[in-house]
Amino acid sequence: MKFEIKNIGLIDDATIEIADITCICGLNNTGKTYVTYAIYGFLAMFKELSHQVLSQRVMQTKPKDGLIDLDDIFKGGTDSILKDMSSIYVHYLSDVFGTKNLIKENSQFRAYMPNQDIDYLSCEMQRLVTPKSKNQDGSINILKTPGSKYIEFIADASIIESFEIRRFAPFIVTFLHREILEKITPKVYIASAERTGAAIFRDELDFAKLRLFDILKNKQDKKDISDALMNEAFGGNYSYAWPIEHNVDFVRKIETMYKDSGYFYEKHPEIIADFENIIGGSYKVIKNVLVYQSNSSGKQKFAMSEASSSVRALLDIGFYIRCKLSPGDLLMIDEPELNLHPRNQRMLARLLAKLVNHGVKVFLTTHSDFIIKEMNILIMLNNSKKNKIVAEKYKYSESEFLSSEQVSIYVTSKEKQSRKWINTLTKATITKEFGVSLPTFDNSIEEMIDIQSELYFGE
Repeated sequence: MKFEIKNIGLIDDATIEIADITCICGLNNTGKTYVTYAIYGFLAMFKELSHQVLSQRVMQTKPKDGLIDLDDIFKGGTDSILKDMSSIYVHYLSDVFGTKNLIKENSQFRAYMPNQDIDYLSCEMQRLVTPKSKNQDGSINILKTPGSKYIEFIADASIIESFEIRRFAPFIVTFLHREILEKITPKVYIASAERTGAAIFRDELDFAKLRLFDILKNKQDKKDISDALMNEAFGGNYSYAWPIEHNVDFVRKIETMYKDSGYFYEKHPEIIADFENIIGGSYKVIKNVLVYQSNSSGKQKFAMSEASSSVRALLDIGFYIRCKLSPGDLLMIDEPELNLHPRNQRMLARLLAKLVNHGVKVFLTTHSDFIIKEMNILIMLNNSKKNKIVAEKYKYSESEFLSSEQVSIYVTSKEKQSRKWINTLTKATITKEFGVSLPTFDNSIEEMIDIQSELYFGE
């Protein structure tokens, strides 16, 4: 999937394409999070956007002889559908970011799926529907057979003559999204950089209540509540970016989802074991209370408020992998290195590589040279003649190896365009022999080495 982002936050004009592993690197306050949030928001509301576009197209369709031609609904293919969805999505960007300050009149967002065809021929459906309408009596059999491009409405001729497409549009739209568009779009989860706070204050952060506060605050009829009390109780702005809200909503449900066994928990327990090795223990729910149990002697248990910052930073990621993540999903992590020792940053990079090789797509923003360098190693191990010797010596497995084609790394940068400098994304060079060339990290490291050399050896 490919995205074009213009005039959103600090980003003036950028294009990014999702690979198996996609990373955005760069200096602070250069637009990494804006790109990440914009992409997440689009995928998070893909179903709603899809329904809006399909509804418009279905309502504009004129059935002939009780037939809807899907060529008309999907005219222009994937590109046309995504263009319409993107146009609608721009109006939601202020909601996604929780503020209007980052969105401008000329803000643009465009999603593409290069080389992705829409297969509406193979799907099938049969449903008997009785419209609730004074103008229509009797039942209609809605039929879509494999290989056919038509949705057929079978009923008495008198019913077909008075046929009203709007009566069936919601059902048709739901079917088309579920059987066609949903299958070409990944399910997405994001772990925001604020996840550590969400883990420790999750009981206090109840966005459902905050949304209720906003509703009450905006009510016009306040005769039974004094204005002074309303201002005291409900004053302020409770809008938060979607990734933060969704993180809090997720961690607040951990106790109820603890017994859920996701794909990796059932099929690849070694992934769960690798994660628990990173945090040095495991998360448990005991008598409906979430705790962290250390692997150290004594198996001591800690509440989230007592656990280390690294344990809190990985809480939602660990539970999502354990309970929800499946092949084909997109896992987005804003600054995965948060609170992690370099050793654990490297271990996390290897875990993410394993997920990728099991069919998960991973999207990261990072300041961590350790994570990028570890990906370098995994790429080089995949192509080096000495890979077996090195892998055995340092205990790497082939399930962690990455090809250079699987990884895309973008760097926030400035580029001169039409006599002015713009904030954009530049794709880093990746080769199978040497991995990633990333000056944004290398230059700082080389400067430190030069300083130390001069201090030690003199000029």
